[in-house]
Amino acid sequence: MGRLAEIWDGWKNFFFPDKEIKILSKKRMEICANCEHASKTVYLHCDKCGCYIPAKARSKDSNCPVGLW
Repeated sequence: MGRLAEIWDGWKNFFFPDKEIKILSKKRMEICANCEHASKTVYLHCDKCGCYIPAKARSKDSNCPVGLW
């Protein structure tokens, strides 16, 4: 899946999550909450890839840029 498709999938699942996505994103968000690359300056985003973490965590095919999930 290309990056644009991953972004679209994450935002789609952000607004229309199913049970599987809710479980997956909760686990990923817990990991990101303790990550040194999670920036909370204006909004919760990753300093490594620049993605909005709550949406990226909901894309099944996305991966953490530093390999945490």
